[in-house]
Amino acid sequence: GNWAWRMEEIPFGKARGIKKLCRLARRR
Repeated sequence: GNWAWRMEEIPFGKARGIKKLCRLARRR
C-alpha cells in the first residue's frame, strides 16, 4: 500500500502496526 513510503516518516514501532493492518486488509 501507500504506507510503505510513510514507514520512513513514522516511528518504526508505528510502521509495524500499520504493516500488520495492511496485511489484514490484503486478506480481503
